Amino acid sequence: MIKPSLKLSLKPALKPWPAPLMSALFFILTATLLLTACESNNDFNIPDRHSLGISQPLIEIYAPLGNASLPANTPFIIDYAVLRSEEGHHVDIRIDNKTPVSVFKLQGKHRIRGLPAGDHDIQMTEYTRDGRLTGGKITLHLTMTDEDMTTAPE
Repeated sequence: MIKPSLKLSLKPALKPWPAPLMSALFFILTATLLLTACESNNDFNIPDRHSLGISQPLIEIYAPLGNASLPANTPFIIDYAVLRSEEGHHVDIRIDNKTPVSVFKLQGKHRIRGLPAGDHDIQMTEYTRDGRLTGGKITLHLTMTDEDMTTAPE
């Protein structure tokens, strides 16, 4: 009788890779597959103005916060940015439906002269170079208070 000389071992031939390396490899492979699958038609499905959802340009105001109370007759800064806009050229800033001021920066800070005590609406609207509305619009509500109104009663 011939005895086989082949020995079988239950030990793995290769050492397993560390978990962080496996996670990184999985991420790279997944990202590569997604990029390859979407490369031909730009199908990332990121909404824009021309997509089915019709994402409009967006104006964000970072400061002051909406419904804030500020001291009356004291200048303040509006910190803003226009997002998702392809054709934007300028924004009009209109205070309490009065004549607007055109600002030719789509991101930045704009100084507002002091406003009298009371409630005020500041509306920002984005326009194209030829004066068409882009759809970007926001209204900021502020309350301007007199110094007497801000001191605590005794």
